[in-house]
Amino acid sequence: MAGPENNHLTRNWLVKSSTKIMGPFTREEVMVLLTRRQITIIDEVRQPEGRWNYIRENRYFKEVVKSLRYEQDHSKEDTMTSTATIGTNTITKTEPATLTDEFTPTPVTPAKAPPRPQKPALKDVTPVSEGGTAPRPQTSSGPTKSYGNLSDQRVQSKIQKQNIFMRSLLIMIAAVAIVFVGFNYLRKEKKSDLNYDQLLSSALRYKEMGLYQLSLQNYKKAAAIREPDLESQFQMVFLLINEDRQSLNGRRVIERALLKEGRTRNEIIEAHLGMALSYMMEGDLRQAEDYLQKTLGFDANNETAKINQAIILLKKGAYAQALKTFEGLSKADSPSYPLILLCKAMALIEVSKTHPDLNGILKNVNDIKSHLGKSHFLRKELSLLLIYLHQLSQDSTGEIEAINSFLEEPPNLSRQYVRDLSLDWRNSEWDYLERYCSELFSSGKGPTSMKAVRAVCLIESNRDMEAVKFLDESMAQQPKELTSLQAQAEYLWKLGRLNEAQILFQNTDFKQTRLALYVQGQACLKARDLGCAEAAYKILADRDFGDVLAHYGLAQVAMARKDHARVQTEIKAGFEAENNFAPLIELRDQMESP
Repeated sequence: MAGPENNHLTRNWLVKSSTKIMGPFTREEVMVLLTRRQITIIDEVRQPEGRWNYIRENRYFKEVVKSLRYEQDHSKEDTMTSTATIGTNTITKTEPATLTDEFTPTPVTPAKAPPRPQKPALKDVTPVSEGGTAPRPQTSSGPTKSYGNLSDQRVQSKIQKQNIFMRSLLIMIAAVAIVFVGFNYLRKEKKSDLNYDQLLSSALRYKEMGLYQLSLQNYKKAAAIREPDLESQFQMVFLLINEDRQSLNGRRVIERALLKEGRTRNEIIEAHLGMALSYMMEGDLRQAEDYLQKTLGFDANNETAKINQAIILLKKGAYAQALKTFEGLSKADSPSYPLILLCKAMALIEVSKTHPDLNGILKNVNDIKSHLGKSHFLRKELSLLLIYLHQLSQDSTGEIEAINSFLEEPPNLSRQYVRDLSLDWRNSEWDYLERYCSELFSSGKGPTSMKAVRAVCLIESNRDMEAVKFLDESMAQQPKELTSLQAQAEYLWKLGRLNEAQILFQNTDFKQTRLALYVQGQACLKARDLGCAEAAYKILADRDFGDVLAHYGLAQVAMARKDHARVQTEIKAGFEAENNFAPLIELRDQMESP
C-alpha cells in the first residue's frame, strides 16, 4: 500500500478542531480547509497508524502552514500602514471652517491718537546768488552712526560658534555612549554564551555521573539563559521525567526528537521507554504498557521494560502475576536488583495476606538479608518489608532483628544513591511505603518497639508533627530502650540538631551502636572536631570494611586535613564497597577537577 507521501487521494486524515473530530479527508482536502480558514494550524490531525499532533508540526502540511503564516504577517503590516496613513491624513488635512456667529462681538478698533502739533516751519533766509540758485548745505562725509547692528552680528556669531561646539560635543558623547553600550552588549552576549555552554556541559556531565541534583541545577540555569537545543533536551529527558516530574514536557521532547530522521535503534528504544515512563508518572497505565510492548518489539530481552511492566501489574493489583514476573527478574548482579527485591516483597505480602506462602516468604527473607549485608541502598525500606514478612510468618525473633536493622539506619539515605532513571522508583518512596508501616502498627501484633518504627516512618514521610506524638509516647514508656533513643536521634538528626542527638547516647550502653557512631561522626565533622569524627568512622570501618558511609566519613576527615593521598585511599575503598553512592562520586569529582 502506498505511503501517505505518495498517495494524495487516500481519505486517511482525521482533523480534531476544538472538541469535534472531522473526516476522513485526503491530504489535499485538509490543505483546502486550511486555506479557507475552516480549520487552523493549531488544530490536530492524525492518520490511522499515527498519533494526534498539531497541523503546524506535521511535515506534510509544512508548506501550506508557511504560506498561511506569510500571508498573516503581511496582512498585519498592511493594516498597520493603512492605519498610520489615515491618522496622518486626519491631522494634516484638517482646515479651520469659517463659522458665522451672531453672538460673537466684533472686535472694536481702538481710536487713533490725535496727530501731534507740528513745529512751525522755519523761514529760509539764506541769501540767493545772482544766478538764482542757493548754495547747497555742506554734509558730513563720515560714516553714518548705527546703534546695535554691529553688536548683534558679533553676538549672533558667538552664539553660532557655541551651538556648533555644543552640537559637536553632544555628537561625540553619543558616539562614545553607543560604542560603550555596544561593547558591553557584545561582551555580555559572549559571556552569556560562555556561561550557557559551561552550564549545559556540566548538566550533561553530572547526569552521566549520577549527580542528579547538580545536573538539574546546572540545566535550569542554562535554560534560564536560553532554551537548550533538542538533542540536549533529549539527553536530559529521563532526568526531567523521573527526578523533576516533568512528564508532559518530557513526552513532548521525545515526540519532537522522534521526528528526526536517522535515529539509531538504541535511541528509538530509549524514546519508547521515556514515553512509557512519562505515562506511568501520570497514571495512564494502558498507554505505558503500549510503549513498553513497542520497546520489547525492538529488544525482546530489555530488562528495564520488563521491570516497568511488572511494576504496572503491581499498581493494577495483579499481585500473583507481578510476583511471578519479579521472581523471573531476580538477578543479584543487576543494578536494579534492590528495586526488584522491594517490589517482589510487596507482591508477596499482598498475596500472603490471604494465602501465606511460608516457603516463598523464607526465600524472600533470605534474599533481602543477603542484600542488606552488602549495601545501604534501600536498606531501611527493605528492612520495613522484612518486619512485615516476619510478622506474616510469625517469626518474632526475626521481626525484632528486622526492627533493629530498620532503626539503626541513618535517615533519608537511599535518595543519595545513583539509580536507573528509566525505571519508576516511586514504590520505594516513603509516601508509598508508609501504608505498610501503618498496617504493621495497627495490627497490634508486634513488640512495643513498633511505636518507634511508626515514628520513624512518619519522619521519613515528612509528617513530623504526627511523628512527635509517637516519639513522646515511646520515650515515656521505654526511656532507656535503644529503639526509643534511635527514633529520637533520627528526628534530631533530620532537624540538624546533631549535638543533641549525640548526647542521647553518651551516658548509655549504646555509644558503640551503629546509629550512635554515625551521629557522632556527623556531629564532630560539623563541629570541625576531626579527631572525634575519625574515631567514630574508624570503629565503623574496622567493624565492617564494606561500610561506604564509614569510608566517606574518613575521606571527609582527610579532605579537611588536606591529606589528598588518604582521601584517594578512602574513596577507592568506598567504591569497592558501593560504587553508586553519590556523595562519594561528588567527592572524587572534586579531587579530579583542576
